[in-house]
Amino acid sequence: MESLIKVESLFLSIIIPVFNGEKYILRCIKSILSQELSKELYEIILINDGSQDKSLDICNALSREYSHIIVLDQPNSGQGTARNFGMSIAKGKYITFVDIDDYFHPNVLKDICNILMGHSPEILVSRNTAMNCNGESICQPKYKYAIGEKYIGEKLLLDNYLPASVWSKFYLAKFLKKNSISFLPNIIHEDIEMNLRSFAIATEIEFTNIVTYTYYWNPISTDRLMDDDKKCKSILSDLVIAHSYKHLKNKYTLSPALVEYFCQLSNSLVVSVFLQLMKLRNHIAFSSIIQISQKTKELGLIPIHGRTRSKKMDRVAKLLFSYRWFDFLIKFHNRW
Repeated sequence: MESLIKVESLFLSIIIPVFNGEKYILRCIKSILSQELSKELYEIILINDGSQDKSLDICNALSREYSHIIVLDQPNSGQGTARNFGMSIAKGKYITFVDIDDYFHPNVLKDICNILMGHSPEILVSRNTAMNCNGESICQPKYKYAIGEKYIGEKLLLDNYLPASVWSKFYLAKFLKKNSISFLPNIIHEDIEMNLRSFAIATEIEFTNIVTYTYYWNPISTDRLMDDDKKCKSILSDLVIAHSYKHLKNKYTLSPALVEYFCQLSNSLVVSVFLQLMKLRNHIAFSSIIQISQKTKELGLIPIHGRTRSKKMDRVAKLLFSYRWFDFLIKFHNRW
């Protein structure tokens, strides 16, 4: 395996969006700076996303102290746009993403970089720990996939592996650039969409059972406690993602099985939107239902054609073969 000592160019870019993260910045950055990894091998790119606290001041102070910390500043545009900004200037051979309220486990990045150097996968997937606001943590189980083997992304997706969030994963920058992979702007859950797109076309994905990352789960950020605007944005985001899945076949060369997989995934998201609206019918504004209805029709997501990812959703989808399902919600909204 190639040694870290032999690497002469920048190897890893760590991209971190920052929005009102003054409470967490130092913990996050110290978890990186304390790694047994030469600072010549990596860069930390902090993107201030219009923070209204002292986040930018703290970031700038860190940048003055450490030459390999780069600070970018943008008006509040969302996490996806911030990550794209960071990717646009990243110089590392590999890229990884971190949320500002999360952190790395001690002395894991050297082992990760050794795997990347020795095997050169397009994507390396590590394990993580989830921690709640009480300090209780749960470690992700070991992967069922063989360590050190390279997997084709299509086979993983069809095996029902869901890559979910981008943190605790390491991406070959050349792979992302070659395939024009970036985050969809102005939506929520953009990392899941980006990951599924990446896995759909990757042919060299590896797993490691090294636990690299702790993410902080905040129960306050549940859908129940979202205000109306955030609920509406979350649902509209799902519709944009459903549209993306439906049209991936026009952007990449996909097998018939994978085209069907993404069609089913798109249909499942549309059905999920309907179920969310039914659940939130007493807690979402009439104007939001109108906006969601218009967006669904504008994106051509209904009537639904084909199956979903589950038999239960298939039964619900049968009710959605026309545009009348939103009319039903609109007609009876005030009665609820």
